[in-house]
Formats: sequence, structure tokens, C-alpha cells
Amino acid sequence: MKKTDKQLGTGGMRTLRLLKDALGELMGKKPFDDITVKEICALSMVPHSTFYSYFEDKFDLLRYVFDEFFNNLVQLNVGRDFNLQRIEDSLEKVISFCLDNRPFLLRLKNADANGTFAQQLHDYTAKEIYGKLRQLEEAGGTLSLPADLLAEYYAVNIVYLGKWWLQQRKDIPMPELKKYLRLLFANRDFLLPPAENGAGLPPEKE
Repeated sequence: MKKTDKQLGTGGMRTLRLLKDALGELMGKKPFDDITVKEICALSMVPHSTFYSYFEDKFDLLRYVFDEFFNNLVQLNVGRDFNLQRIEDSLEKVISFCLDNRPFLLRLKNADANGTFAQQLHDYTAKEIYGKLRQLEEAGGTLSLPADLLAEYYAVNIVYLGKWWLQQRKDIPMPELKKYLRLLFANRDFLLPPAENGAGLPPEKE
């Protein structure tokens, strides 16, 4: 995107909304590769010259849509502490956010032929989880596996569950999705309790 939000006034934000809505409507009707800037401008009633004052091309507009989604996701208050209950609480908020935005996510999935959106979601999730695992270690907690490996494990499962959920033809209620998450993360030996008084955990019994 050629302009930042700080450079946009009320009119600029309205133009962006029109362009995003037009792209979303078109993505609900045809693959992203078949959509043209001409169609986006015609549907949004935004002149070509105005479009190109904001974006380089349709891919630039799609990246802006991606970024806006992730910015909204980042703003979710998932808390600072990291434990298994916090994982479930945090993921419930993410699931609720995705449920509210399911039509939009379906359009993105259909447009995501090269896997850009899925990769971004994976990278974001892994980064957030890794940061919280490191907080846990710094607070005296112990992990049975390296933090980066655990972050990848959780991220892969979360993204896979998301893909599976989007592919379903029927709505899946929140309690059912929460149950699936608990089963995916049922190996509680991954996160060991903090050592007491610096003594560390007792050795495993043979």
C-alpha cells in the first residue's frame, strides 16, 4: 500500500472500505486470479487513478486485506501468562474472531492459491506462542521440548484445524471446536510446572 493510515483522512478510509468490499464481493464469485482491477474499480465506483494512488495492483490490495486481518487478530487481548488453560482461553478468542469473520475467511481461502494467507497465519501463531513459551521459561517454568519446536507443533495444529473448519459444509459450534482443541493439545507433558524453590523437578520413576 502506498499510503499509511496516518496519511488517510475520512475520505481515504471510505475509499479503502469500498475497494475492500468490492474485492470481497468479487472473491465470492470467482477465483482471485480471474479478478481484474477494472472490475474492482467498476464495482466500487472508484476511479482507476484513485485505485493506483493507493495500491500498486490487485495483489497489493489483497496484501492490505491480509494485513488488516492480522492487525485485528493481534489486537485480541489473549493475556500475558502462558499455561494450558491460557492456551484454551486464548484460542477460544481467536476461534470466536474467526467465526465472526467466516465469510471473509472463506473468500481468502479460495483466493489463497499459493498458500500465502495460510503461511502468514502459521508464522503469526508460531511467533506468538514462542514468545509466551519464552516468558514461561524466564519465569522459572520448564519445557520438556525446545520452545521453538513446541511453537511449531501448536501452530501447525491450529492452522490445520482452521483449514479443516473452513472446509466443512456445516457450522461447528464453539463447544465442539474447543473439545477438538483440547484433544489436539492433550499431551500435558509438553508443559511442565515451574520448579519449586529452584530445586527443579523430581526425577522420573523407572
